[in-house]
Amino acid sequence: MPTQLLDQTKEIILLIGRDGIIRYANKTALLKLSPDTPLIGNSFEKFISPINIDGTLNKILQAPDNTVMEQIVLMNSQGKDFYSDIRIFHRDDGQIALFITDLSHRMEFRRRILEKLQVIEALSKATSIKEGLMNETIEEVMRKSIVALDVSRVTLWLFDHQQELIYCIGSIIEDQGTFQLNTLKGEILYKKDFPKYYERMMQDDLVITDDVLKDPQTEELVDSYLIKYKITSMLDAPIRSNGQLIGVICFEHTGKVRKWNVYELKFALLIAQLVSLFLEGFEKNKLLTRQAELLQEKEQLMQEVKFRVRSSFSLVNALLNYQYNKLTHSASIQLIEEIKNHIFGVSSVHELLLEAVDFKNIRFEKYILRILGLMEKLYQGNSSINFQVQAPDVFLPISKALPCALIIFELLNYSYKESLINSPSGNVQIRLQKLGDYFQLVYTDNGKEVSEEMMNQKDALCIKLVEIFVQELNGTFELEAKNGNKFTIHFPIN
Repeated sequence: MPTQLLDQTKEIILLIGRDGIIRYANKTALLKLSPDTPLIGNSFEKFISPINIDGTLNKILQAPDNTVMEQIVLMNSQGKDFYSDIRIFHRDDGQIALFITDLSHRMEFRRRILEKLQVIEALSKATSIKEGLMNETIEEVMRKSIVALDVSRVTLWLFDHQQELIYCIGSIIEDQGTFQLNTLKGEILYKKDFPKYYERMMQDDLVITDDVLKDPQTEELVDSYLIKYKITSMLDAPIRSNGQLIGVICFEHTGKVRKWNVYELKFALLIAQLVSLFLEGFEKNKLLTRQAELLQEKEQLMQEVKFRVRSSFSLVNALLNYQYNKLTHSASIQLIEEIKNHIFGVSSVHELLLEAVDFKNIRFEKYILRILGLMEKLYQGNSSINFQVQAPDVFLPISKALPCALIIFELLNYSYKESLINSPSGNVQIRLQKLGDYFQLVYTDNGKEVSEEMMNQKDALCIKLVEIFVQELNGTFELEAKNGNKFTIHFPIN
């Protein structure tokens, strides 16, 4: 190969003897290995870095023809190491030709890729994310990104809900080795001023601009933003959440126009996706925090409701006791006692239902059994009644459960006080089931039948209260008095 051609190649080309002494070096070899001292006549071993395993020169001399030795560390005359691949050819005259490829750029490229991957990994494990610190997380993203991409500025923008403008939520600017944080925070750009650029963000995963002053896709930003901040090249990664554009992270270069490489593009995409995940996580944390606050408020409200219900019933009961102590007429005393009994029942039913954990789905059979236990304590020794309860898998909201429970309480009151008062062994059946769009409550006892005359009497207060509670349920009420009493109530599910 003519010497002139050998001098034009970017590869280092050496010719060494079997003793390792350099016999020939092309121009590239002179520039890279020994720009200030002669190469020819020196041993090639002088330019092999001690980082390599001992005996590297011997391996080169003994290697078969057309062999490639990869990632050999060479050293120039200033002592600077660089990685290389060496292809070995044996000549007929016994000399060995070495074609050496400098891997410095490739290794630097690899180092930068590794650095970017480490940035991504570090950001995904940042403590500020675990602690839900949004501002600190954004600052961490910008700090690591500006170094990894070797840019002058990184800015992060979010759209308002109407997507009429974007506002800066964080920025970092490198200025002579120091970093200035959030100098642009709060700055606003209006969508009406850059409609073409907005459309690019809507359509593309990246907006890549090597020369912002010449590229048509950034012409709308030239006067208002790019010239103002001396930006020459820009790489913008739109941020999306659930498929919707919510913002953009901008990597901005100042100085000489820059061409972005594929690994920088991939890094920008990954950072945008990370920011999207971070923002979604922070929003979920805010919702969870608000949910916890609402649950706490609900608990406080329920405690307040319980206190007020208890206080109200206690006040009414105290007033009745005050009147009771003044009465001498037996009928009036009996009436006050009955009213007190009803108030006690209503108060107790409220207390039971307000203990529910889920007010939308109260397992009602459980509360029927608790009401039965309450009645047995209230009328202890007055009557012996056998109960059968059937309400499998019936769940009611509190708005239905409360009047329904009060109906059952009043019907039990009637059975204890009226229909089964003289019965040695009374039977009561309570069945609640879902029928289409309605619930059906059937209450039966085998006691004295309710007559129409009794229904119209003032002492049938229990029955009158049942009618009131049925109306509250928007339901219907039927009574069949035959071989006992059968009360059938239908009320809508919703």
